[in-house]
Order: sequence, then C-alpha cells, then structure tokens
Amino acid sequence: MKRRNLCFLFLVALSCSKPPDGPKDQPKLDWIFQFPGTASLSSSDLDPIRTTIGEKRVVMMGEAIQGTGDLARVRERLIHNLHEGGDFNLLLFEGSPIEFWIAEEEYFSTKRGVNSSGDFQRTALPGVWQTEEVRSVIEYALRSQAGVGSSDLYLSSYGVQIGLGYRFMQGKSVFETLTGLLQNRVKRISHAEQEAIVALDSLVSCKEKKFPDSEEQYAQAEQGISVLSQVVARTARDSNKDLHEKALTLLPKAASYSLEFCREANENTRNYNEVRDEWASKLFTDLFSTLNQKAFVWAQSAQIRQSQRKEGRMSFGAYARGAFPEEIFSIHFTAGNGRAISFTNEKGKAIEPTEKLLLPVEKVSLERKLSALSAMDFFLAAKSLPGGFAAEETTRSEPEGLTTIDPRKHFDG
Repeated sequence: MKRRNLCFLFLVALSCSKPPDGPKDQPKLDWIFQFPGTASLSSSDLDPIRTTIGEKRVVMMGEAIQGTGDLARVRERLIHNLHEGGDFNLLLFEGSPIEFWIAEEEYFSTKRGVNSSGDFQRTALPGVWQTEEVRSVIEYALRSQAGVGSSDLYLSSYGVQIGLGYRFMQGKSVFETLTGLLQNRVKRISHAEQEAIVALDSLVSCKEKKFPDSEEQYAQAEQGISVLSQVVARTARDSNKDLHEKALTLLPKAASYSLEFCREANENTRNYNEVRDEWASKLFTDLFSTLNQKAFVWAQSAQIRQSQRKEGRMSFGAYARGAFPEEIFSIHFTAGNGRAISFTNEKGKAIEPTEKLLLPVEKVSLERKLSALSAMDFFLAAKSLPGGFAAEETTRSEPEGLTTIDPRKHFDG
C-alpha cells in the first residue's frame, strides 16, 4: 500500500490562573495549530507549542480516540521537542507506578538489547498501548536513559489500577515480580515478608469485585503495605537525585492509594471514574512533588479535561489542576473530517482498498466513524476544520458508558 500524507490538527488550550469553578467557565484563549502530514512533521515544527506552553511544568496530552497511529506520532514529536528543548524529563501513562518501576528496574538490571523497549512496553502498559507508535516513544525514553541526549526521560504512571500491564494481564503476579526484584537488591527479605507482599496482588488490584468484603481483608492489605514500606526502606539507594530510586520510595503509597480506590469504588456511593480519577490525582500530586521534574501526562481527553462535568463530576485533569492551578497546560488532539482508505467492507470482510468519504464531525462522532474501519485502514484528515468542530466528540468507553467532551469548553483557557 502506498502511504499517503496525513494532515492532523491540534486544539490547544491554555489553563486558567485559577481552578475551574464549574461547567459554565468559558475559555479565555484557545489555539488551533495545523501541521504538515506526520510523514514530514519534525520536532522543530512544534516549536510554537513549546513557546505557548511557556513556564508551565505539566503538559497533559489527550486524544479523543485510541489506536490512531498518527495522533501518537504527533505526541511523540512533541515529547522530543519538549524533552530536548524544554527540560521535560518525566513521562506518565495510565496503569500503575509499580509496574513501571518493575519495567525500569528490569531495564537497568538486565542486559539491554533490541527487545528492551518491547519488554518494557508489555510489562508496564495496557493492551491498548501495545502499538508500534508507543513503542517508538518507549525506545526514545530508554535511549535517553542509556546516555543518548542531554538528560534522561524517566517513565512512570499516575494511575491507581494495578495489574493492567499486558504482561500481568496474562496471569503474572505484579507483587511477586516486585518482590523478586527487591530480593535481588537486598537478601534480607524474610519468607514472611515475601508472603505479605505477594498477597497484595489480590488485595489492592480490584480483581475481586467486592473487595474488601471484611475488615480482616482490609487489615491484611494494610499489613502487606506496611511490610512493603519496611522492605523498600531497606532496599532504596541514595534517592537525592536518582528518579528511579525516588519512584521506588513511592511504591508503598501507590499501593495504599490503590487499596483505597478499590474500597471506595466497590462501595458504589460515587461514580467509578470519578473515584479512580480522584485517587489518581492524589498519586500524581505525590509523584510530581517528589520527583520534582517537568512532566508529560499521556492520557485520554476524558481524563484530562480541565472542567467539571455537567453533573458536577470531576476528572483527573480537574483535580490535578486544582492542586497545581498555575502549572498545567492541557492539549486535546483531534482531526477534522476527510477520507479513509478502507480495506474492509461494512461486514468486516477484506476488499480491494477503496477510498471513501467520512461523515463530518457534526454528523457523527470521530470515534464512531473511525471505529468502522479495520486496523489496516488509515485516516486522511481535511486541511480545514469542519463546521461542527466545536461540537462534542465521543471519547473512550468507560464503565458508565461512552464519555463525551467539548474541546472548546473542557480544555478551557
């Protein structure tokens, strides 16, 4: 297949000087940047974004749809630009900092090779991020940690959902793996300590829908976290400057936040997504404060929206912005209408490649019109914004159903 150039667009909004008060907030500034096709887009093309970000220390990067390689490639180029030219040295994904620490520790402690980025990706990231484009981001970060470039780009997570890494979704134990790595650092981990930590795998990962269903289970989880804290204190090396060692000291607190998230989510007194995002924002606050680095957040737009929803629900982005009102710059990645090269028909059967017009945004959500295409299809965006660009876009499916965002409102300036 002869690859065509793709032209994608940014909607970029500056965060306010104070936290949003509610859904009535209107943007003071919004920016729309249009760039060349990703095949010819370079890191330097994104210099206007870096200039607009200015002194902000957190860049939240959201997109309305997953699985679109070109949006991931644009984010990768922005990461290059801000890491190399703006001293952004921390990249945070969904998942758990525990799995990311495991992936980083294995990278540092084993022989590095051509499979290192793939191994890291499978360990730390959920299945939806097991793409070539995300692997390229991982490769760039690991090369920086191996000494390429002027500074390291460290990888971690702001999430409280343990066990989402592709490797661990296949049945591997997160805390058994963690205990083995800590054992390699210090031999003074008793059998009882190992058992207490390994038991956390079923206690703080929400694998049991009604956990904790007893005070005994909750007490067992707390005891396991206390043991993990003691072992980490004996294991961590000088963490004054080393981000990996600083991240290690935060793992017991990350497990504690995951425990509280599981407990509250299963009480069903509040919306699942809001509970998850609130605890994730607390973890993010600790990570950002402890690691003390300019940070990227790679997420879905629904999570990093900067305003409350109509019913008053708060997203991760709104919580985080409340904690750091002067620090956050939020970006929504999207594309206009255009044409798609389809390799399948409406029933999913292979056909001769055919170009077809996609319905404009005002007629159907971007996610819906792209969901009909196969993994082999690709999207050719228009060079101008469609008339309905300001309308709501459907973002990913959540436990409560599809979530919608209004780019001009929820990424307010």
